[in-house]
Amino acid sequence: MQKGETREVVAKLAGVSHDTVRKVEKILESAPKHIKDKARSGELKINTAYKEMQRELNETNSLNEKTKQEYKSGKGANKIVVYCRTVKSI
Repeated sequence: MQKGETREVVAKLAGVSHDTVRKVEKILESAPKHIKDKARSGELKINTAYKEMQRELNETNSLNEKTKQEYKSGKGANKIVVYCRTVKSI
């Protein structure tokens, strides 16, 4: 059975769309623990958890890119320390 076919079967069994199953897969793969916990508890709906995960990942990726550019330009040593502290607190 192909991955897409499996997703369809799971969606049918769970009573959700295949897109919801895809979002759950991504949340389980990539979301920070606090988002997974909120989704599991029902505090966040799947779509909201997915969007929050994407937002946080985009913010982290933007910080990573900015830090890389500053480091390459020689301005990054102090900012790396700040970045590490920021990521640690997320």
